[in-house]
Amino acid sequence: MVNRAAVNEDTILKKIRQWCEVTQNKSTLLGIGDDAASIQTSQRQILLCSDLMIENIHFDLKFSNPSDVGYKSIARVLSDLSAMGSEPLGVTLSLAIPTLWNSQTVENFLEKFYEGAVAVACEFSAPIVGGDLSRINGPIVIDVACVGESIGPIWQRRGAMPGDCAIVTGKLGRAAYALSEFQAGRGAKLSQEIALKHLRPKPRLDVARRWLRQPIHAAIDISDGLIQDALRLCEASNVSLNLFDIESCRSTFARSGGDDYELLLAVPESWLRSVEGQTELTAVGGIEVGQFIQTKASQIEVFINGVAVSNVGHDPFRDN
Repeated sequence: MVNRAAVNEDTILKKIRQWCEVTQNKSTLLGIGDDAASIQTSQRQILLCSDLMIENIHFDLKFSNPSDVGYKSIARVLSDLSAMGSEPLGVTLSLAIPTLWNSQTVENFLEKFYEGAVAVACEFSAPIVGGDLSRINGPIVIDVACVGESIGPIWQRRGAMPGDCAIVTGKLGRAAYALSEFQAGRGAKLSQEIALKHLRPKPRLDVARRWLRQPIHAAIDISDGLIQDALRLCEASNVSLNLFDIESCRSTFARSGGDDYELLLAVPESWLRSVEGQTELTAVGGIEVGQFIQTKASQIEVFINGVAVSNVGHDPFRDN
C-alpha cells in the first residue's frame, strides 16, 4: 500500500501506465508516458469517435462498482466502432475525479476502474494508449476517445434501400430491464447474465469482423433505443422503416429502453435467408420508400405494422 502522503499525480500516472501495459499490441508504437501516443496504421481508413460517461447519468455507484464503470466506459466507444465495421487501434481515457475524495479514495477507485478498463481492452484488442486526470467539484466525468481502422468497406447510416430487411444483433431490452431493477432496489434478484447486460455490455466487434465483406447496406449502434436509432438510420438513408409487431419489439424495454449496444443493420432479404440459423439475428422490420412524418419540431414518428408509435429513447436534450 502506497503511503497516503506519497500519493500524487505522478505516482498515480505511473500506476496507470503499469496497469495498461498489458493492453498494448503491435499497433502501439508509443503508449502512455509521453505527451502523445503513437500508433501504427496499415494505410486503411482511420476512424475517430468519443464518448462521455457521467456519474448518476450513465452510471450509478450504488450498483455499478468501479470495475464495471471502467469496463463499460470503453465498451461504449467500441460499440460505435463496431457499427462502422472497424477495429480499434488505440483508446484514451480521461477522468475528472471529485475534489471531495482524498488521495487514497482516488487511488482505490482508479485501481478498480482500470481493472475493468484493462479487461475489456484486452478482450477486444483495444490498446489504452493515453488520457488525462483532473479533479472536479461535482460527479465523476469520464471521456473516452478511440482511433479505429477500417477492416473492409466502412458501414454507414446511409445506404439502406427499399426492400432491405432491418435486423438486430442479439436480444433487446435486457439491459434496460436490468437498470430498472437496480433502480428499484431489486438488483440482487437479477441473474448474472441479465445484470451484466447493463453493467458490462459487449460491443459487437464480432459482427464487424465476421461480416466485413458481406452486403451490409447500413448500420447503427442502437444504444439509445431501437426506435430512436432506427429513425437516425432512416433519416440518413431517406427511407422509412415499418417494424414488425413481434415480441422482440413489443416491450418498452426493447423498443426504447436503450443501453443494449447491439447493432441495427439493413441487409438484402436474400442475404438474410442465406445466413438464417447461422447466427443470432432477429428480423425486426422492412425498409420502405418514403420519409418519416414530422409531427413536432423535435419529434418524428415511426410505424409498427403501419401504426405510428412515439419517438422514444435516450436523448439528453429532450425536455422532460
